[in-house]
Amino acid sequence: MSLEIGTQVGDYQILGSIGAGAYAEVFRAEHLITHRVDALKMLSDRVPGASEQSQQFIREIQLQASLSHPNIAAVHNAFWTGDGLALVMELVRGEPLSAILRRGRVPLVPGISYMLGALSALAYAHSQGIVHRDIKPENIVVGPDGAVKLTDFGLAQSPSGPGLTECGEFAGTPSYMSPEQVLATGEIGAPSDIYSTGVVLYEIVTGRLPFPGDSPFEVMLSHQSAPPVPPGRIVPGIPPELDQVILTALQKDPDRRFRTATEFQIALHQAGMLAVPGNKRHGLALAGTAALAIAGAIALWFAPHHHTAAASATVPQPAVSAPPAEPMAAVPEPVKVDIPRPRPRKKRALQAAQPPSLLPRFTSSAADPEPKPALTPAPPVPSSAPPEAEVELPAAIAVNPPEAAAPPADLSTAPAKRRNPLVRALGKIFHGKKAEPPKQ
Repeated sequence: MSLEIGTQVGDYQILGSIGAGAYAEVFRAEHLITHRVDALKMLSDRVPGASEQSQQFIREIQLQASLSHPNIAAVHNAFWTGDGLALVMELVRGEPLSAILRRGRVPLVPGISYMLGALSALAYAHSQGIVHRDIKPENIVVGPDGAVKLTDFGLAQSPSGPGLTECGEFAGTPSYMSPEQVLATGEIGAPSDIYSTGVVLYEIVTGRLPFPGDSPFEVMLSHQSAPPVPPGRIVPGIPPELDQVILTALQKDPDRRFRTATEFQIALHQAGMLAVPGNKRHGLALAGTAALAIAGAIALWFAPHHHTAAASATVPQPAVSAPPAEPMAAVPEPVKVDIPRPRPRKKRALQAAQPPSLLPRFTSSAADPEPKPALTPAPPVPSSAPPEAEVELPAAIAVNPPEAAAPPADLSTAPAKRRNPLVRALGKIFHGKKAEPPKQ
C-alpha cells in the first residue's frame, strides 16, 4: 500500500514516504493542528495474513508506548483508519546504521559511541521486562549529531504478554541472531539482545560480519557452533581489552556473556577509553588519579610524627616519586628540673614603729610549692597599742584598707641600719611564726 503526497489520514497529511516492508509502510506526516511532523506507520488490512499481523502490530505499539527513554523512538498515538491500523511515533532525523556501514568501516570512536547509546536503550528496556529480539543496524538510527534511536519493536517480547512465535519457529535476522534464537527452544531473554549487539559491534570494528555465509542456514549454523575470529587479527591495533569485550558478548553460552546490558556498556566504555590514547577524558582521568596520590602524600607528610612504630607500619606509603626529604629530628622529652625555693630576703629595719595589730595574718602551708594567689586576711591580733597609732599600709599588702587612714609617718629620723619591722613581720607570717613587736 502506498499513499500519495497530500493524502489525509486521520488528523495527518502525508508529506512523503520513508520506507516500506512486507506488511507496513512508514510515511512522513504533518499534524493538521499542531503542524508537528511525525512518522506514520501504516499496516494495510488488505494483505494476506493481515489479521495476524494486526495483532502483532498492536503488541508492538503497546510495548513501545510503555517505554520512555532518550535512545528509544517515542510513540505519540495510534488509531484505526479505513485502510488499517496507523501508528504515530517520533520522527527520527538521520539514517540507519546499515546505510553508514555500507559506505565503509566506521571510525572507532563514533562507532563505539553508537553502541553505547544502543546499550543504554537496551538496559532500560530490559529493566522494564521487554526483550527487543531484533537488534540489527537497520533498527539503529543515527542522527546528524550522533544521537542514537532504537526503533522497530515489532518482534519485542514481554514476559507479561503472549509470545509472538511458537516453539520450533525462529524470529529475527539470521546474520544477527543468537544461538538460542537459531535453536528456537525455550524463552528468548536479555542475553539474546546482548549477543546481537555484539555482532553489530563486531561489524563496526572490523567492517564485516563475524559469520558470513552463502545462505541463511549456513549463517545460523555458524552462530550455533563456529567460534568467531578475534577482531584484533582482522584489524591490527585494536586494544586487547576491546577484543575481549566483543568476544565476551559473542559467547555461545548465554551464562558466559555479560550479565546485563549495563555491564556490557561499562566494559565497552572502559575499553573505548583505552582504544584512544589521545582522548582528553582519558588524560583527565589519569591526571585526577595523580592529583589524588599527590594530595595523599602531602597529607601524610604534614601529619604528626609521634606515631608508634607499630602504628606507622600499617600506614601505606604514597606511590609518588618525590625527592627524599631530610628526616626530622626527634623532639626530646621535657626535662623536669627541681628549682629550689629562694631564701627569704633579709629583713630590713623599719624606720618607724608600726603597730603589729594592723598587720594582716596570712595562712600558708608548707606542702604547697607556691603561695596561693588569693589570700584571705585573718582577724587582727589584739594589741596594747593605742588606736590612734594606726598608719596606712602600702598598696601592695593593703587588702582591706581602713576607711580613715592616718597620715604617713615621718621616716626621716629612723636609724639607717635598722631592719624594717614590716618586712620582719611579713617574714614571720609566711614562716608560721607570730610577728614580734619592733625593737625601739
